[in-house]
Amino acid sequence: MRVKNNTNDKLLASIRLNKVAFVFQSFNLISSLTAIENVELPMQLRGNMSRSKIHKRAKELLEKVGLGERVDHFPNMLSGGEQQRVTIARALSNSPTILLLDEPTGDLDTRSSDIVMKIIMDLNLDDKITMVMVTHDVALRSFASKIVRMSDGKIGSIEDIPIGDRMKNYNKLAKRVDDIVKGIDKHQLNVRQGIEAYGEEEEEADEESKMPTGLLNDSNEDDDKREDPSEKRELPNRMKFINDKRSNMTSVRIPSDYPYKKRICYLD
Repeated sequence: MRVKNNTNDKLLASIRLNKVAFVFQSFNLISSLTAIENVELPMQLRGNMSRSKIHKRAKELLEKVGLGERVDHFPNMLSGGEQQRVTIARALSNSPTILLLDEPTGDLDTRSSDIVMKIIMDLNLDDKITMVMVTHDVALRSFASKIVRMSDGKIGSIEDIPIGDRMKNYNKLAKRVDDIVKGIDKHQLNVRQGIEAYGEEEEEADEESKMPTGLLNDSNEDDDKREDPSEKRELPNRMKFINDKRSNMTSVRIPSDYPYKKRICYLD
C-alpha cells in the first residue's frame, strides 16, 4: 500500500495502531497512568482482546524489559531508563511490523543507554522486528545493519554494516549489560562515552599510529607522556565523603526527603 497526501485519516490511524509503533526520546508516557496502564492503552484502543488478556500481555511485556516489579509505578516514580523501557513495552503491545525510534537514548545516561540498546537489539535479532532509528549518537552506528547519513534533508551516503562486526559489538554490549545487572560495573565511563567505550582503546591506538608524525606532537617527546589533568582532579574536602558512596536508587524524591520548618504568617 502506498501512503499519499489524500490517504484517508482513518486508514492512517489504523496503520499507526496496528502496523507501526513509536519510541520517543521524551518517552511521552501518560503521567496519570501506571506503567502497566500505559502499556495496556494501545491494546484497549485496538479492542480485539479481553481485559484479562490485555493485562496479562502488558505484564509480560514489562517483565520482558526488566520491569516486572515496577508495573504499578507512575512515570514520575521511575528513572529515565525505566521510563524508556516502559515506552518500548508500550510500543510492542500490538505486535508492530515496524518500530520507529526517535533518539531512544538521547535523554539517558550511559548505563541506561546500554540497557535500552540491549533490549532493542534483542527485539531485532530474536523477534525479527524491523527498526528505523534516528540518532545523533555516533556510538549507536555499530548496532545497525545499514546506516543512512542525512545532510540538509538529503541522503549523503548509505553504508552496510557486516553482520560479523555487528554481532561483535552486540556481544560487547551484552557483556557490559550483564556486568551492570550483576553490579560489577567495573568499566569506568565518562559522560557520553557510553556504548563506544568497550575495548576501544586498541582501536584508538591504531588510529593514532596512523596519524602523520609532526602534526600534533612537534614540540617534544614529553608530549606523549602528558596526562589528562581531569584525571588528577579531586573533590573538595567537604565533598570527599561521597567518594565511596554508591546507590541504586532513582532520582525520584518524596516530600519527606526535603525537611523544612513550618512557618505560619498571620496577615491583618
